[in-house]
Amino acid sequence: MEAVDRVIVGRYVVTLDSYNRVIPRGAVAIKDGVIVDVGDYEDVKRRYRAEETVERLDHVIIPGLVDCHTHTQQYLLRSAISDEMLQLPPTWTKVLAPFENMMTPHLARLSTQASIVNMLRNGVTYFIEAGAPYPEILAEEVARVGIKGVVTLATYNILEDRSWSAEEVLRRAEALYREWSSRGTLRVWMSIRQVMMTSEDLVEGTIELAKRLNTGLTLHLAEYQGEVDYTLAKYGKRPLEHLVERGLRDIRPVVIAHGVFLSPREVDIIKRLKLGVCWCPTVDSWLMGVHWACLSDISDVVLGIGSDGGAWNRLDLLHEAKVAKALAKAVNNAILYYKVRLSSQALLDMVTGSRTTETEGCGFRSRTLLHLL
Repeated sequence: MEAVDRVIVGRYVVTLDSYNRVIPRGAVAIKDGVIVDVGDYEDVKRRYRAEETVERLDHVIIPGLVDCHTHTQQYLLRSAISDEMLQLPPTWTKVLAPFENMMTPHLARLSTQASIVNMLRNGVTYFIEAGAPYPEILAEEVARVGIKGVVTLATYNILEDRSWSAEEVLRRAEALYREWSSRGTLRVWMSIRQVMMTSEDLVEGTIELAKRLNTGLTLHLAEYQGEVDYTLAKYGKRPLEHLVERGLRDIRPVVIAHGVFLSPREVDIIKRLKLGVCWCPTVDSWLMGVHWACLSDISDVVLGIGSDGGAWNRLDLLHEAKVAKALAKAVNNAILYYKVRLSSQALLDMVTGSRTTETEGCGFRSRTLLHLL
């Protein structure tokens, strides 16, 4: 018998493997923090000798959840954003960024700790930070707790009537990468907060830095009608088309947050380039509108679900999946009287970073958010 650290037993184990196995009275064997086997409890017990056996006979064991877009240092805004604030155009320059700018390191640490605790209690084992004002504090807490995640700096240099040096921001982003990347369970990516909050030299510098360091990029994109008008007026292109022209196509991985106002041509671009998109069902509905994922064929889209941080909800991705399903059903019923769109299986794949579809004719599952990470 092979020695393992722990065997966890549940009423059911949902594997989300290539056969979609659901194992009654299943068990998971763990050694050195890594799952080494999954199967029927009696079979696992015969093969492994565990130092500890944890029985949860009334529970379902599922893969860890992936929050592909969160703001760990906005948690203390919880329940503070009113309907009047939601109408401020746009909320991030009127409320969210000013809140972050007045935050102290102590409050940033409290917010980070509260976010990590709530992610873990809701089954989130991997997250992507959208851009923290104190990313070093986030990195310290991630390393201390052991949750897996992507840490990024809040990367912008234009806010209302103020602007500052792109070089200063880029130096801080690179220093964060040099200090923390690949340390333990965390990774450091680059980020772009919003094209309207980021000068051209900072956008280009961030993309070049991500390519030079061979790291990922996450960015808020196509989240605001005014943003689309801005890039069309200034560059003659929609937001994604503009950034692809600036070099976004050469970075892997890329996760686009929100992406509500992507045109059909831009959706084709994300399919072709295999860019990731993170849908935040609650916040996108409150601030932006109905996401195209509700009505589109998402079989070739690398699509995940995010919370957008504790300012808006309990960091509960299963709740976000329920919201997504309700939205898709309501929209399709209203327009097409079609009640099948966005299955529970697809939603489970999205919140776990598992595959979202079987690539037609290839015989293997390829469209996975976790594969990008």
